[in-house]
Amino acid sequence: MLSALLAQENGIVPGLLDKLSITASAVQLAVDRELERLPKVSGSIDTSKVYVTQSVNEVFTQAEARRSPSRMNLFPLSTCSSAARGRKPDALKKLPR
Repeated sequence: MLSALLAQENGIVPGLLDKLSITASAVQLAVDRELERLPKVSGSIDTSKVYVTQSVNEVFTQAEARRSPSRMNLFPLSTCSSAARGRKPDALKKLPR
């Protein structure tokens, strides 16, 4: 994420670094070096055999349990198709401001 933020032209991160008299390119180089050190996945991957750890699964389970029922169907599929036709979806009219 930091790499993407550093790459933003006229972004807040390069601006902050400039105010601190730090060159964004030097930080980008350091970030790139650290990213290169991370393990990489290669070869073919059978997605039916990809699993999450128990702790990640618990996070998703808790998030689902805490999700408000009124937000579960906030943007139904019909919303996407009406937006594609140029109309303002009814679901957007109901959002709190």
